Amino acid sequence: MTETSTYSTLFLTLLMMIGLFFFIRASTKDRTETFTLRRTDAPETVLKELIHYFEQRAYTVQSTAADQRQVSLRGLVRPSLFLAVFLSALAAIGFVCLALVLTSLFPSLGPIFLALTLFAPTAGIYYWRRARREEEILLQVRPALLESPDQSSLATITAHRDELIALQQSLKAS
Repeated sequence: MTETSTYSTLFLTLLMMIGLFFFIRASTKDRTETFTLRRTDAPETVLKELIHYFEQRAYTVQSTAADQRQVSLRGLVRPSLFLAVFLSALAAIGFVCLALVLTSLFPSLGPIFLALTLFAPTAGIYYWRRARREEEILLQVRPALLESPDQSSLATITAHRDELIALQQSLKAS
C-alpha cells in the first residue's frame, strides 16, 4: 500500500514539474496588446503627449508617418530581478519535492536526488536571458468625430501589456 501511494505521489509530482516547466517558459512569452484611448484634445496634441510619455520611459522614435499620425517607438525591456529570483525559488521547491519523493522510493540514492536542486538557478537564468528584448510600440491617433476633427481624438496603442497598464495608471493619476 505504501509503495502505491508513493508512486501516485511521484506521478503527481511529475505533473507539477511539467506545469512548473511551462510556467517558467511562459514567463518570457510576448504579451503584445492593443489599447484604444479617447481624449478630448486635438490629435496632434495627444500624439505629442504619448510620444513624450514613452520617451520618458526610455523609448525612442523609430519612424513617423505624419499623414497618418502614426509613430513607431522602440525600447529595451529589462527583465525583473524579483521574477528571476521567484522563478528560481519555485524551481528549487519543485526539485526538492521531486527529490523527496524519489528518495522515499530509492533511499540509497537520496543525496544524488537532492543534487537536482542545484539546477534551480537555471530557471532564473533562462528567464533573464529571454525576457531582455527590444519592444516596439505603435501609436496611431486620429480624430474621433469626422464632423469636428479638432475637438476629440482616438489613439490606438499597440504595445506590451505591462506598458499599457503603466500608461493607464499614469492617465488615472493625472
